[in-house]
Amino acid sequence: MASNRIFENQTGTYKGNAEIHYVNSAGMAIEVLDPTNLYMIAGRGMGKTTQIQARRSIRIMRAMPGAYFAFVGDYYSNLLSNTVPSMLKGWNDIGIKEGVHYVTNERPLSPTFMTTKKSEILETK
Repeated sequence: MASNRIFENQTGTYKGNAEIHYVNSAGMAIEVLDPTNLYMIAGRGMGKTTQIQARRSIRIMRAMPGAYFAFVGDYYSNLLSNTVPSMLKGWNDIGIKEGVHYVTNERPLSPTFMTTKKSEILETK
């Protein structure tokens, strides 16, 4: 089965609409290999959060709209100071916008949140 990040819909058709994203060599290898489980030891500035984790999380969101997932760290303060800002920067670089595709520091509105159709989530871009 082909990866859904290349094709525009589940039938596998491709209409020629492509986006260009810059990535380092490690990020390119991970994009090409697309492992189910990724274990990586890398130093600072490797793009672990802004490139690799951001792209993989977007792929998960598109493959399973409405699904819950979490970012886990050793300390809450470490997540707030390092991981979350880098993740948001990675999402913004890809084109995912705050207030349109995701919200921060807001509780979801229960009627709207629970009744949003998956097709509406996929169409907003």
